[in-house]
Amino acid sequence: MSDKLQIKSCPTCSSDKIRRVVRDITREYKRQTYIVPKVGFYECPNCGEKVYDHEAMQKIKIHSPADHKVVVPSWTLEELLAGINKK
Repeated sequence: MSDKLQIKSCPTCSSDKIRRVVRDITREYKRQTYIVPKVGFYECPNCGEKVYDHEAMQKIKIHSPADHKVVVPSWTLEELLAGINKK
């Protein structure tokens, strides 16, 4: 048995027409649009439900600007000024 998610019917409408698709998806975060290429997920043509497995969610997270953290140095003001004064 495969570790991949296998869905036979839609969890929302119970349709058996739900199918696995692979496509680019477009998302938006804080008015910034980004594209996640080649995401595999299940989509129901009957009700539009989309089901993402762990691998798809990880791929979305990697491309999301929400997950890109800015690292701020933990210098004190005195250390910062000492470094500026050395120049």
